[in-house]
Amino acid sequence: MDLNGAQVRTFTRMLNNIGSDVSHSPSYMTQEEWKNQQIENHQIRVPHFQRPYKWEAENISQLIKDWRDNERKPYFSGTVVTVNAEGSSCHDLIDGQQRTTTLYLANFVFYLILKERLKIYVQKKYSNFAELCRELENAYRYVFRDSQTISESVIQKYNDLKSPDFSDERKTSIEKDIMNALYEAFGIVIKTSEDEIEIGSREFFVNKQLRLTYNRDSYNKKLSNVLSSFRVSFSKTGLKYEVAEVDFDEQEKVYIEALKTIFTEFVNDESLSKPRDEYEVIDFYKQITENIKRFICSIQVCLMQTGNPRDAYILFEVLNDRSLALEPLDLIKNDFFKTLCENPSIDTKKLDENIEDLDNQWGEIFSKNASYESDNIAYFSATYLTRQIIKSDKKEDIKDALNTFLSNSYAKNYTMPEAQSHFDIFKAVKCIIKHFDAPFRNRDSNAILKAYKPEFSAAQKAYAFLWAKKQSGVLAGFVTFILRQYFDSVKKFEENKFLEFLNKDVAKSGNDVLTKVADALWKISVSSKDYTSPKAFSDMLINSPVDTVVAFANTQRQFELPWLQDWSYDDSRTLNVKVLFAMLFTVSKNDDGSLERKAMAFNLSEDAIRKLHLDHLEPKTINKDHRESYFEHDERERIVNSLGNMLPLPSEINIEKSNRPFSIVVVEALNKAGIKDHWLGIEAIKQYEANNSNDIPTEEFFRQRRDALKNYFMNVLTLPPL
Repeated sequence: MDLNGAQVRTFTRMLNNIGSDVSHSPSYMTQEEWKNQQIENHQIRVPHFQRPYKWEAENISQLIKDWRDNERKPYFSGTVVTVNAEGSSCHDLIDGQQRTTTLYLANFVFYLILKERLKIYVQKKYSNFAELCRELENAYRYVFRDSQTISESVIQKYNDLKSPDFSDERKTSIEKDIMNALYEAFGIVIKTSEDEIEIGSREFFVNKQLRLTYNRDSYNKKLSNVLSSFRVSFSKTGLKYEVAEVDFDEQEKVYIEALKTIFTEFVNDESLSKPRDEYEVIDFYKQITENIKRFICSIQVCLMQTGNPRDAYILFEVLNDRSLALEPLDLIKNDFFKTLCENPSIDTKKLDENIEDLDNQWGEIFSKNASYESDNIAYFSATYLTRQIIKSDKKEDIKDALNTFLSNSYAKNYTMPEAQSHFDIFKAVKCIIKHFDAPFRNRDSNAILKAYKPEFSAAQKAYAFLWAKKQSGVLAGFVTFILRQYFDSVKKFEENKFLEFLNKDVAKSGNDVLTKVADALWKISVSSKDYTSPKAFSDMLINSPVDTVVAFANTQRQFELPWLQDWSYDDSRTLNVKVLFAMLFTVSKNDDGSLERKAMAFNLSEDAIRKLHLDHLEPKTINKDHRESYFEHDERERIVNSLGNMLPLPSEINIEKSNRPFSIVVVEALNKAGIKDHWLGIEAIKQYEANNSNDIPTEEFFRQRRDALKNYFMNVLTLPPL
């Protein structure tokens, strides 16, 4: 690793190369150090792949509060990683942008207030003009890349203003020379018109290079626009800020709010003594600037500097063990941008424009989502792009998989069309997720409803069930296969056409291949003891040839369901059983016992299906005062929790039935549930009538009913999709 070194530094020393400073002291900068510090002509540059400045008022206020709480000693605020490539005049800021930008903006506020103090000094002919000029020169150097100096001749002219030997005309001429010098150096405008002040401020920023810069020229323009629009002024009511009436975009508003917060935090500092007269006002403003200067000079970071961008990025990821939890999507996006930036053949200006477009697209993709939707977009997209089974849906694993994919496939030859096609995949996945509209809550009821309602396609049934079972890895394979079905025939993503594909081929079963595969995946998942079988099929969906996938799907016509033999109420497959019952509600039983899809003689409401619960025909808990009315057996608990004792009921009926004996409530419950006349209800009554003793069901009733239901479940799974 090409590590230049690591040192504890303050903002004012971050611009110097590691090893070039005379002083490495982590203590406060003294007044003398502030005056005499050496600054190399470097810029701090934010690379293309970095996210924009995002800190809100809360973040900034907290940093200032933490500093105040530790004001008697230097305050350490974290790590900053930069690249100082040989021959470069910029230090690329790989990590620590939020803190660094905040300190830069704090220095700008400091600079503005110093300018206003200097204006008052000139107007009032106060002493210490030279000292204030030197302090302003220092602050200026951290706002802009160039340096400005008020010459000794100008300072002498200022001193001459106090001489009684000069005429008023001569003094007016001297004042004009001083103001011209102050405007040329710092853009100080002493005029009465607000418009003239605003114009003067904007003119001063023309062609100025900022000390903090971006690879993206659009961000340089945004920052410059904000800085030239933000002013401070003294008035009888105190120190105030003013913002030009400009139509700022969202990013510019972030800078504006940051400047307002910094200004307000220091100007409204309750620890400062409020001024009582004109002289105390000047001292009050001096206290404010001294506080800001102490803040800038005592916030410390561990500056780690390398000569190699790759090494810097490695340091960034190693040191930022919390970053994945904070901004996982930004880090994933950064890997794409970083890979683009490594292609030396891409024109810098074109790169800037295209990254801006991609960044905007990324923002649109991950806006207006629930957090789980954004997580799924990242995971499913990564699965499709990498065509591998990613270890988990954790952000660390997603990022590692994409990083490996980009590094191995596009070493220094990643192009803009390729990046665009990859971002289009994220957009397509968002369309899929929004199309299936799977809720975060009530997942089970959604899966049951999809299984019951004939208007839902096999793809919709499969997606809803896998989502309810939280089998994200299987779902990722299914989404990958949907994308393969589209992009194998359409190379360029067009959102409208993709939505047509979803509405026709996915929602309306217009794609025979997709319908067969989705139906097989759904039934394999519903019938499986665990995730092993659906996961194996899902892995095929990711990489196997389509013909192989379809051939396998066509073989899935026998489902044994051995786990139902020992299934017990409330185990992990309860949803599977509910879905199987819902499937039985959609078919008719012929005289020979076979099942087929016909117009149903009854219709359960959507609300009833959503509230479907598995209830015990013979209650789990007996009324001890009427023990003789209940089924008794040494293995009563096992038997009453088995499949043979289950009845799907809406939750209200479930509650009403409570623990009343089987013989009293069975017909009533079936009737209220709306299934007394369904063949399932009719058969349950017949089985009970044939297997009871003194109106109490026998063990044989539960066994026969279990075996019959198991057989029906296996048969309904063999029926073709609608």
